[in-house]
Amino acid sequence: PQSPAPLLPCAEECERRDAAMAEDELVMDVCLTVPMRVDYELFRLWLGGMSEERATSNRVCAVSSELQEALSNGNEVSATSVSWLARYFHVVKPSPERFESLVSRDIREQFLCFSILGHQLSNPRLLGVQTLFSFAPNDIEQLICDYFALNKAVMRNIVGRRAKKINRSVNSIHEQTNVPISVCKRHANIVSSVFSFASTLTSGDVAEAIAREFRLTPELGITYMWVVFLVRHRFDLHRLDNVRYEDLEGMAQLLIEHWCDKSATGFERLAVDKQMLETLRDLRALLSSVKNTSHCYFELIRLEWTAMPQALAGHFASLLKVLLNIGSKLSKEHEFQDFVEDMAEQVMEPLHDECGMNADEMDMLFSCLSSTLGALLDKTTGLEEHVRADYILQWTRYLRGVKGCIWKMSHQDEEGG
Repeated sequence: PQSPAPLLPCAEECERRDAAMAEDELVMDVCLTVPMRVDYELFRLWLGGMSEERATSNRVCAVSSELQEALSNGNEVSATSVSWLARYFHVVKPSPERFESLVSRDIREQFLCFSILGHQLSNPRLLGVQTLFSFAPNDIEQLICDYFALNKAVMRNIVGRRAKKINRSVNSIHEQTNVPISVCKRHANIVSSVFSFASTLTSGDVAEAIAREFRLTPELGITYMWVVFLVRHRFDLHRLDNVRYEDLEGMAQLLIEHWCDKSATGFERLAVDKQMLETLRDLRALLSSVKNTSHCYFELIRLEWTAMPQALAGHFASLLKVLLNIGSKLSKEHEFQDFVEDMAEQVMEPLHDECGMNADEMDMLFSCLSSTLGALLDKTTGLEEHVRADYILQWTRYLRGVKGCIWKMSHQDEEGG
């Protein structure tokens, strides 16, 4: 019988293998790392502009308080505790005197990593190719979502500025909002980057393209599409303290739905439909050329709305003139910039303060303005059917946007209206 093969190779075999390996080229270098542990509470504090020293002080207080409570209750503190303490009990139980050192080192390491990650997070595609840190897939998504989350005070200030000047306005934004300058700078960089990208789109869905380019969730992609719309049209709110940024987002959603051309794609999907603007200018000229238009219009509305507030009679002519003037000038950049303020000061406030109308009554008024235009045109003009139909369509689109914006400014969503 043959003798069994040796368990270990002989010296000659080892030499042959070593020689063969020496001649081979290195084709791959592998490095195995443990995914980075992200403290999301610290990350959000860092995003909010909190200093490392203050974050350390806050956590030391939290840890010390929880430790004292646990010890006073006779509870055993272990690495399995669902608390801040668990992080600092990996190997041995540290004394209370060592807590500050452990917490300080932990936060210093986290803040250093966040600072290094800042560049990749502002350009999320770089996260897929960087090799400095290893992340679990869920961590990458959460980091990007937190980084791109919007500060409402900063965004309210940004959307009234020219897109090209946002990055140069960081100090001004900081002074006007009292938000840490690091937060203002991050928002300015993000909005400028997203707007610059969106403005190059010639086709496709804007929200989907933004989400794909910046690795955002579909919901956050839609939010940034609203941001692009607001920045493009520069909604100025210097005179309106009661209008919040979330109101602006709601207005953007409504105006994109009612005023923009749904057949357009790319960046042009966020442009106000030129046909609507041209028709509104023609409608203003037409109604201005007919005598007693406002009186006739008012009587038609009163027939449809029998519970109309009596005070509206003395203000209807001026209201109609304001609505026609605002609609006919929306093609001009400075007019669109003042749209929200004009609506609040020239439409909403007079109806509320002088006519005593609530949001539901304003809603009814705009519905009647839309539904009775056809009868008004029939009574005062001899238009062809297709021209008449276009006036009604574009006037209805315009009023739906106006009505929706006033509804948002009156905060009826929170009141269940």
